Amino acid sequence: MQADSAGVVGHLDWILPPGGDWHLTCQIRREGHILAINEYDLAIHDGIQPTLGQRVQAWLSGLVTPS
Repeated sequence: MQADSAGVVGHLDWILPPGGDWHLTCQIRREGHILAINEYDLAIHDGIQPTLGQRVQAWLSGLVTPS
């Protein structure tokens, strides 16, 4: 990737539990050196509400306990 450019390198998709002070930190490393770091405050959003399917999936995942 060229300097001062951007590109898609992956995709993340998850549902956060209600509440909490959620932050996401992304780092790009090469040979143990941090090349770039970005932090995101996930409490800031555009007001989009989850779909019915997303709400059901979150509810069902709350019923399952890790073994």
